[in-house]
Amino acid sequence: PKAAQNEFDGGVSFDFNTGAIHRASWVKAWMQRNWVKVEAGLKLWKKGGGKVLPGLVRRREAEYQMIRYGRYA
Repeated sequence: PKAAQNEFDGGVSFDFNTGAIHRASWVKAWMQRNWVKVEAGLKLWKKGGGKVLPGLVRRREAEYQMIRYGRYA
């Protein structure tokens, strides 16, 4: 609700890649405008096959930058 375009775009990117926006803790933090928790929550989604993947680390950082600051990679 009341998402700016960049926030919507970042959320869509996250959901397209994880399919998990409905259960991600950062969404509630976003609704409360708690940017520290949004960043921390997004960055939890960095594993594939039980391993931290550098590509996912970069993707989550890019999504945070998009959601928070409207920076599109």
